[in-house]
Parts: sequence; structure tokens; C-alpha cells
Amino acid sequence: MTDADRAADLTRLCRTCGVCCNGVMFAYVEVEKSEMRADTRRRLHVLEAENRFTLPCCEHGPEGCQVYDDRPSICRSYTCALYDEYKETGEELDRKLMRVERIKQLVATIRARRRGAADHEWLPRAISEMLAVGKPTDVERELLLDVAELAMRLQRDIGWSPKPIEKAPEPGD
Repeated sequence: MTDADRAADLTRLCRTCGVCCNGVMFAYVEVEKSEMRADTRRRLHVLEAENRFTLPCCEHGPEGCQVYDDRPSICRSYTCALYDEYKETGEELDRKLMRVERIKQLVATIRARRRGAADHEWLPRAISEMLAVGKPTDVERELLLDVAELAMRLQRDIGWSPKPIEKAPEPGD
């Protein structure tokens, strides 16, 4: 496999996946004032006062990232375990894409069942709680196994560990 072939495969894996773009792992993406073209900033709906935009990214669709060549530096620098493994070994691209597909199926199932819940921070928080304490506080019972599987796959396949959940101070602390 040539370096060009591997680079093309890595781009395909990244653009096909988009788990870091779809609001599952992160609720926001912070951007520098000087990065990206003005039209890209408008398309991403960057909140200029806060230097960030909310996820899911409006520019990530069925064909992948639509601003891939002008994406923010934080997006350029982020790599997941699947990406890193393929970059290192060049092996099992199809199996990695199947893992991505399962993650995307779980996300679609969870979101379909939570129709009407517009809180873009809910899913990253629920996954963080699942990994930290074993049971999210506001996950409907029929979603619990799907959220648990998604949390496990994000940790195992993507290599993602959420920020620790801030524990409320105990009385008398």
C-alpha cells in the first residue's frame, strides 16, 4: 500500500465516521478567531462572542464533512483510535468501517427514540454519566442498553474518554 493510498483511506475513514462531529462525544467545538474562511464560519454558525459552534455539526452529512479542507484546527488535529490504528498498521479498514456503522446505528436509534428532546448536550452528558457512574440520571429505561453499548463502543473503538463528571460537594465540605 502506498502512502497516498493510506492517506486516502484515512480521509475516507474520518469522513465516513464523523462521530466527533455528530454531537455524541462533544457538545461544542471551539475555534480560533483567525481560522477558517468567513464563509465557512458562517456555514458552521460560529457564535463569534463565544468562539465556538454547537454540535452536531451542520456541515457533516451523509457524504461526510462538507468543509473538510477548511475545517477548524481542533477538528484537523483530532484523531480517534480507529484512525490511529489504521495509520499505524494499514490493516482491516473494512472492519473499522463496520464498527463506525454500528456506532452510527446506535446514535440514530437513540435520537429517534428521544424525538422532541432538543438538548444538544444530553447525549454527551448521558454517555459521560454512563461511563462514570454506571447509570445516567435521565435515560429512559428502553434506551439504557443502547446508551451503554454506545458508551462502551466509544471508549473501546474510538478511544474516547469523556471529561470527568463534577461531583457535587457533600454537605459539610
